[in-house]
Amino acid sequence: MDDNLQLYLNMFFIFLASGLINFWLSGVLSKKNKWLVFIIPGIVLAISVAFLILGITANDDTGWAALGYLLISGFTLFVFIGTLISSIILFFRHKVK
Repeated sequence: MDDNLQLYLNMFFIFLASGLINFWLSGVLSKKNKWLVFIIPGIVLAISVAFLILGITANDDTGWAALGYLLISGFTLFVFIGTLISSIILFFRHKVK
């Protein structure tokens, strides 16, 4: 299999899996309040920013620690995008009582 195709399939799987998990969890949260659907994307964004800061401020001689933190930050950014899109879908599908 082509390496680029495998990379895109992995990114699509991360994006889809995080969106589906968030769709279910935010659906449960939205029964309490409509605005609670944005809690999970907010938490994931905070985690991504934390790993980005750790990657930028890593003090390692080889640089592998910084690269690891930045890679994790990039992956959590994909998770953030997936969860945000599913939360926006749930927000607009929420029935007003």
